[in-house]
Amino acid sequence: MDTVAPTTSDDAPSGWENADVTVTLTGSGVDDTYYELDDGGLIVGTSVVVSAPPDHSSDGVHTIRYYSSDEAGNVEAERTTSVRIDTTDPTITLASRLPAANANGWNNADVTVTWECSDSLSGARSAQVNETKTANGA
Repeated sequence: MDTVAPTTSDDAPSGWENADVTVTLTGSGVDDTYYELDDGGLIVGTSVVVSAPPDHSSDGVHTIRYYSSDEAGNVEAERTTSVRIDTTDPTITLASRLPAANANGWNNADVTVTWECSDSLSGARSAQVNETKTANGA
């Protein structure tokens, strides 16, 4: 007699990705594994591909729901994992240049340049980046 449901796990990455991701579903005592990606309908299989096309149409958080059954008819409780796709480049804009250049566009002292950085999905590593320029030249 077999009354124990199979157990399935996934290898979904925990962070943000900027390329296609294949999530593999593995388990012991499994006859069939079922999954659904973003409410796209139930599929039998163990390899879930989350695409990251260059048109950014797949950017965002994708949900994979899955479970397995065994030959005795036992079915495990549904499990859930997420895949995060962000193919859109972060933005960086000049925030300030201090001290300001003279009327001819030059400085005769060190200049600190500050940029503002953002990424609406995965977030920027730093919201602001500063660099002090000390060398002569354009």
